[in-house]
Amino acid sequence: MVPTTGACALTAHKRLSYSEQHLSSYAVMLTHWAPCWPVLESLMSNAKRPTKEVSLLGRGYIIACDTGEEAKLDRAARYLDRAMQGINAQSSVLGSERVAIMAALNITHELLEAMDEQRASEEHLNRLNARLERALAKTRQP
Repeated sequence: MVPTTGACALTAHKRLSYSEQHLSSYAVMLTHWAPCWPVLESLMSNAKRPTKEVSLLGRGYIIACDTGEEAKLDRAARYLDRAMQGINAQSSVLGSERVAIMAALNITHELLEAMDEQRASEEHLNRLNARLERALAKTRQP
C-alpha cells in the first residue's frame, strides 16, 4: 500500500502529500501511474489540504502542505533543488528520476553524518558533565 501521509507520494498528476514531521527522514516514495489507480482516490482526498507549488529541476510540483508549514516546505524544496541541480550539472545525461534518487542518497548521507556528529557531541558533553560532577563532589567533601 502506498502511504498517503507521512511520506511523499508522486502520482500521475504530480500531487504530493507532505508531512513536515517526516521530512527529516527524507521518506520519498515514488510510484508509477499505472499501480496508482487503487490509491488515487485516497490521494485526491488530500486535495482538501492547502497546496503550494515548488520547483525541482525546473519542473513544478503541487504539494499538499499543512497550514503554517509553507516556509519549511520552501526551504526543503530549495535544498533538494540545489542538490538536484548540482548532480544534473555534473552529468546532464541522467534522467530526472535518477537525479532525484542520487540527491536523496546524498542528502540522507549528510543527515546521517550530522546525526553521528550530534551523537558524538552529546557523548562528549555527557563525559564533561560527569567530570564536572565528580569535581564538584570533591569540593563538597570536608
